Amino acid sequence: TLKVKQVPFHAECPLGIGVLLEGDAAFYGADGMYEYYSSRDYRRQDLQWRVYWDGCSWAVQHTRVPPAVIPADTCVDDVATANFMFCMADETYNAHICPQIAAAGYCNNLVAKAVCASTCSEVVTKCLGDNDEAAAALATYWELTGVTDCAGLCARGAHDPAVRSICKSCAPQGRALAEVGAQNLTTNAMFP
Repeated sequence: TLKVKQVPFHAECPLGIGVLLEGDAAFYGADGMYEYYSSRDYRRQDLQWRVYWDGCSWAVQHTRVPPAVIPADTCVDDVATANFMFCMADETYNAHICPQIAAAGYCNNLVAKAVCASTCSEVVTKCLGDNDEAAAALATYWELTGVTDCAGLCARGAHDPAVRSICKSCAPQGRALAEVGAQNLTTNAMFP
């Protein structure tokens, strides 16, 4: 005997209607919560994946959007360094940390604004070169006396990802963490 409880499709659900994809879906990056879009279509919040009814079965589809070409004179977010600053690595690594930093009001902080330069609308000349104001702020957090610019900060901490993100002269090859990879970060809190 099979018993089925039928619930009206649009029944009141305090958290809304959705689909949770787990298990093997994690291998492909498709796991997570999918929100109701229509009776045959559920979409993940990042809009990169959807679960839909194709007429015969449920299917999972990934949206492939070609990466945007960023002009050379445009600020970009240093997501790996932002994660490093907030002690987020491995399972806690957050690819969307800069918008969250902005939402929390950290764009008023010179160091966070320099690292999340695109999201925090940093001045292009500061994000493409040395940002002496952010360097001085970081030196203050670290209690380094007499350090007021990138030259001084590079001399004292050129190995640090935040220093290399703020002071491009410390990292002539570009972003400090590009070659390291986010999964190999060690944590180091910098905000008091």
